[in-house]
Amino acid sequence: MSPRIRLIIGFLTVFSPALLAQSDGTIRGIVIDRETREPIPDADVSLGTTNQGTTSDSLGRFVLAVSTQQRHILIISHVGYEKEVSQIYLDKDNEVNVTIAMRQKAMVLPGVTVTERSAEAIQDELATCVIRQDYIQESGAQGLDQVISRRFPLIGLPYVLYVDEMRMEPSFLRTLDPRTVNKITIWRVPWQPMVYRVQSTERYVIAVKLK
Repeated sequence: MSPRIRLIIGFLTVFSPALLAQSDGTIRGIVIDRETREPIPDADVSLGTTNQGTTSDSLGRFVLAVSTQQRHILIISHVGYEKEVSQIYLDKDNEVNVTIAMRQKAMVLPGVTVTERSAEAIQDELATCVIRQDYIQESGAQGLDQVISRRFPLIGLPYVLYVDEMRMEPSFLRTLDPRTVNKITIWRVPWQPMVYRVQSTERYVIAVKLK
C-alpha cells in the first residue's frame, strides 16, 4: 500500500466521525419570563456539551443548529435570571420547538430580600383572576362581559370598573370590543391596589388594560 493511500485512509478514520456529526438538526425556541410571560431578548443559549451557542432576538426567539443525536442539553442564561438547563429531544424530522421560561433572581441584602419582579407581576399574584390576551381572543365572545363571565362565573354586582386606570360605569363593560383589550385583572376587595378606590358596598374591582 502506497504512503498516499495510507494517508487518505488515516484521514478518513480520524475525521469521519466529525463529518458525520455535522449539524443536520434544528432547535427553535423562545425565551420568556416565567412570571410575566414576556419575551426575554439577548438571552444566551448554548449546548451543554459544546461551545456552540446563540442569543435570543428582540422577541425572545432563537434558532440553534445541532447534530442529529436525539438528546441535547440546552443551557440558557441571562443577567437577572436563574440559569435554566433543559433536556431537549429532537422529533423524527430532527427538529423541535421549545419554550424556555426563566425565573428572575432574588437579590439578597443584609436583612432584606428584594425580588426582581415588576409591580404588575406582583399585583397579578394578588389578583383573584387574570384574563390575558390569548384567552380573550380564543374565547370568541362578542362582548367583554361575556369573556369575564366565562372565565370567572362567580363574579356578581356590585363591582367597580377601571379602564386604563380610569373609573367607568359598569355598563361600559358591554360596549368594549374584546379585540382592543390586552388584559383583564379582577381583584376581590380589599386586595386591590390602592390606586383603585372602592366604596364599602363594592365587592370586586375589574381593571381592563387596552392595547
